[in-house]
Amino acid sequence: MVQGPHYAYFLSDGARRSYIGYTNNIRKRTRTHQRKLRASAKYTKQWPDGACRLEAYIEGFTDYRTALSFEWFAKRGTAGGRYKRKRARRRKLRIGKPLKLRPTDPQPTHPRLLKFLHTLLLPKFERPSSQLTVHLRQHELVVPVQHALATQGRKNIQIRPLDLETLSQAHAQHAEPNTRVPI
Repeated sequence: MVQGPHYAYFLSDGARRSYIGYTNNIRKRTRTHQRKLRASAKYTKQWPDGACRLEAYIEGFTDYRTALSFEWFAKRGTAGGRYKRKRARRRKLRIGKPLKLRPTDPQPTHPRLLKFLHTLLLPKFERPSSQLTVHLRQHELVVPVQHALATQGRKNIQIRPLDLETLSQAHAQHAEPNTRVPI
């Protein structure tokens, strides 16, 4: 069993490429994708230096299976395609309407970011016992995304601006006392 907090995260190179993943140490994993640690991530290794940015991450999953399940659904884009919708009906998943922002709201820098957030609308992630928190790099998207989720009936999800300093402090609290957390 994987220990510690569980995160699903969304990386992008600015506009074109994106990556969705799961980790239990978001700070270390982001640095791995950015090639700041000796180990490197296979997919983002092809991206130019400095192009890998953490756009959003979600914390508060009750266990690692739920976080991995979220990653799986987010990667496979459950919200689109006739074949995918047909498969989802067979599995009795209610996908719901796509998550859309109002035309007057600022738009995300990466088009797949809304699809990543749309995965939160699946009934599998509606458990009232889990309080999910979404952290977004684009601070101007916090209020519009909160409004879009609330109109879909998901008021138990908090949306906050992404702050990397707070992230490293939060991870240090979850680390075991004798464990050294790389910064």
